[in-house]
Amino acid sequence: MSEQPILVLDPTGANHHAEHQALRSRGPATRVDILGVTAWSVSDPALLKQLLTSPQVSKDGRAHWPAFADTVPTWPLALWIAVNNMFTAHGGDHRRLRRMVAPAFSARRVQAMQSAVEAIVTALLDDLDTRPAGESIDLREHLAYPLPIAVIGRLVGVPDDQRDSFRAVVDGVFDTTLTRDQAATNTAALYNLLDQLIAAKRTASGDDMTSFLITARDDEAEGDGSGFTDDELRDTLLLMISAGYETTVNGIDHATTALLADPEQLAHLRAGRADWNDVVEETLRHEPAIKHLPLRYALTDIPLPDGQTILRGEAILASYAAANQHPHWHGENADRFDITRPTKEHLAFGHGVHFCLGAPLARLEIATTLQLLFDRFPELQLAVPAEKLKPLPSLISNGHQTLPVHLRPATNQTSNPTAKTRAAGAATITLTPAEQRVAEHLALGLAPRDIATAAHLSPHTVRSYMRTLRRKLQTPPRCALHVLVHTLLTTGQITPPTTTKPTPDLSPAEQLLLRAVAEHTDPHDIARAARIAPADVSTQVDALLTRTRASDTTQLIVLAHAWNLLGTSHNKAPSAGANR
Repeated sequence: MSEQPILVLDPTGANHHAEHQALRSRGPATRVDILGVTAWSVSDPALLKQLLTSPQVSKDGRAHWPAFADTVPTWPLALWIAVNNMFTAHGGDHRRLRRMVAPAFSARRVQAMQSAVEAIVTALLDDLDTRPAGESIDLREHLAYPLPIAVIGRLVGVPDDQRDSFRAVVDGVFDTTLTRDQAATNTAALYNLLDQLIAAKRTASGDDMTSFLITARDDEAEGDGSGFTDDELRDTLLLMISAGYETTVNGIDHATTALLADPEQLAHLRAGRADWNDVVEETLRHEPAIKHLPLRYALTDIPLPDGQTILRGEAILASYAAANQHPHWHGENADRFDITRPTKEHLAFGHGVHFCLGAPLARLEIATTLQLLFDRFPELQLAVPAEKLKPLPSLISNGHQTLPVHLRPATNQTSNPTAKTRAAGAATITLTPAEQRVAEHLALGLAPRDIATAAHLSPHTVRSYMRTLRRKLQTPPRCALHVLVHTLLTTGQITPPTTTKPTPDLSPAEQLLLRAVAEHTDPHDIARAARIAPADVSTQVDALLTRTRASDTTQLIVLAHAWNLLGTSHNKAPSAGANR
């Protein structure tokens, strides 16, 4: 086979799809130029998986790449091959370093982080929900970035006031348009931040990964020496922080873009023909967060299927994105985003012993964000055509520079037929489908924890929707549950459920008390409205519960509406005193 000219990879990542097609057209592997370094780009998925698990391939450039010493001083991507952590380790060193970090990403620990992830996403969405309709919002900046930075910051123990600084230098690590001097300056700034973090944790340790690794390093140093060296400790934190957010940011970015650019995919999701896990996996297949990952090295001559040979000591580039869309793996429509695709296998997290430890956490963050985002903003739209989105300046990282969206249309008219609108006084209120589901479950008298089970949501998410309902209905932010339910019923947002319980023959005084309970929370307000003494409120409400056979105050209000005992003339918004 005649030798092909070396393909120079574009450091700006301007048209990566065309570049990946060019790689695949050259065969299972082809020689490429990566900012002046020649390597074999492997885009055939079968060959790539074989090399990723082969004992004939190493990630330790110091030991197995003859060009290492000459390359590191001048190559802009030197950090990718020169760090001292499990990313560049081989054999026993890799097992030792991975074993120290693995417990932080166990299935139990990741599952335990779900509520924290939901809380962070909900807070970010709450902030977005205050933006005016029709305003263009950069979703990458205001949602995709801050979530993983907060999660990994909490995991590693990065103080809140340092997270933006870490983000800036980590962005520089993935920017392949930097010169060698710019990259060196960025690396120095990154190491300075890491040194400050380690010094702070040595002085005041916490319940975080940095403190744990410092303790483990010190304990092992006094023992058999199998723990971290100082360089390994610092570079392990570098790996956790940088890898800990890049996959999540780009995953949220590309999943949102793909769903909004193709209404058919969103329709599959809403019709139940696919779920959020399908969206996550197809996104990771179709647009993996990392396009190419440098570098690996041949420990011996490796013959290729097309007759070429990777010679001992030559560098190998894992071209994950090109492999994920290979027709040999996913058919002729491999380049199409399809969440109903039967097989969504991919290499987004690598393969073999170097498979990404943080994959379960990244999947959790992406799926949680997408579900809560599209539940909160069902009319979400791209603010510019998808083809106008500019890629990150990187041949490694796969994402957009910005992701401008409209959270909701600028007009008062809704294009979503499932959103429900009712008039409440002079205001027009629109509930999303998810808010409507929560409201209807409230009308059944269910407690938030029971709603979470019935609606397949977490309790934290249910509480978030209840806060949104209170805000939209202009009730006090901490009003009692039964007051919220009364307002939902009064404004026609939900319909009182039918009941087989017989309607009680309440006296005028009991009906007056019933209305007072529906509209107020504070015992003094209830007493004043019901014309009874404050000391008698508890006793008389208990008697009313017994009389109506209601299990609690919320069910009492639901039944009162179902029996039409409150009367429209008395159905009014709760008083400002209902804020307990």
